[in-house]
Amino acid sequence: MNRYHDDQSSELLVLVPKKTTSVRIDPGSGVVALRQHSHWRVYFEGNRYHAVNLRTIQERLCAAAGRLLCRYPTVAQTRSETLEEYVVVGAYALEGRTLYIEPEHRALWAAWTSGGPVDADKYLAAAR
Repeated sequence: MNRYHDDQSSELLVLVPKKTTSVRIDPGSGVVALRQHSHWRVYFEGNRYHAVNLRTIQERLCAAAGRLLCRYPTVAQTRSETLEEYVVVGAYALEGRTLYIEPEHRALWAAWTSGGPVDADKYLAAAR
């Protein structure tokens, strides 16, 4: 998708893992990515430990984005040469906490943020 920046901007890609992605990312997590040189940095926050300040998807995205941009130490991150394991559903800007979800991915996003298991291939086929 050429609509998104792949430099060191504060606009990050918003991702939904495909069904083959590692079980480390809980359904309903806020997942963001930024290209850095030859790889992608992917950070996520799923509120696995039920913190009161991470209940909404906006709060989880903000936490993941803040960690990514400030490089806070965390195990809730990974690096990848490609984003093949994910569906890029939109963009998130930490400044202003602005979330944009592509219209064709809104059903996938709604399913993901509901916290249940998601078969991204099913939603991708329906969007075609």
